[in-house]
Parts: sequence; C-alpha cells; structure tokens
Amino acid sequence: MIEKEATQKLGGGNTEEFYAGEGTLPKSLMLKVVYPDDTKLSEKFSRDHHAVNYKKYYDNEPINIDGYDPEDNRAETDLFKFKKVKI
Repeated sequence: MIEKEATQKLGGGNTEEFYAGEGTLPKSLMLKVVYPDDTKLSEKFSRDHHAVNYKKYYDNEPINIDGYDPEDNRAETDLFKFKKVKI
C-alpha cells in the first residue's frame, strides 16, 4: 500500500513520555473505565491494547453548543486538504 513504518516502530510523538515506561496498558484501561460496557482489553502487536465497539453511537445526532461555530473553531489539522489519489 504505502511505504511507511509500522505503528510504534519509530520514536517520537508520545512514545517517550507515555509508552516507554508504562506501555500502552494505562491508555487501554482509561477507555475501559470510560466505556466499560463497550471496551474489551486485548493484546495486539505484542502489546496491551483495547477494542471498542462504537456501533451503538453511530446514529447519535451531534449536540449543538450555544456560541460554538465549527468554522471558527477548527482544529489545526482540519485546515489541511488531502489529494485524491487514483489507485
């Protein structure tokens, strides 16, 4: 598909701050606490991981917040435009 390194094979991001010492288990446990009925702890790629079943949330309607304008409050990544690539 694309030539890139697999997840957590390169340093950077939060690797040193979070995962180097304690691994990925705390991240997975946090999801289990927040979504206990929807999250299962698992192991993937030889490390602790999680699986979340979000299906029951798919049909939720967005919640409108007074004074929030998504056009004025976009995350920095929303400003990037992606090219469509022919396969």
